[in-house]
Amino acid sequence: SCVTVSIDAVRFLAPGRKGDNIICTAVITRSWTSSMEIDLTIIAEHPFSGETRQILEAYFTFCAFDQWGKPTKIPVPDVVPETEKEKHRYEEAGIRRKERLAANKKRKERKLTYLANGRKNAKVQSKL
Repeated sequence: SCVTVSIDAVRFLAPGRKGDNIICTAVITRSWTSSMEIDLTIIAEHPFSGETRQILEAYFTFCAFDQWGKPTKIPVPDVVPETEKEKHRYEEAGIRRKERLAANKKRKERKLTYLANGRKNAKVQSKL
């Protein structure tokens, strides 16, 4: 099975208007051993003029899991960029992944620090 692990950088660029046709596109930008990043774009199209404008962009990270809920050992198929745009997306996905992993590490460290300090403070208060 495949589940959403994170949604990064959701950007609302413009409002959709009543009556607009909404076009959703998703592109796999890069894959790793058990995960992949997907670039989601939402376009609003005026139903009469055909004018389009991008109204949203976001990056989703999906992870493949086995039947026991662990990341799969079977690799996700590689993304092979061919065009300049695909190569750019591929490189940017690697940068975003490094940023996500660093941010996750910092969040875990803050949580551990908070929990450790919370226990110390609880012991001090119980002695009073």
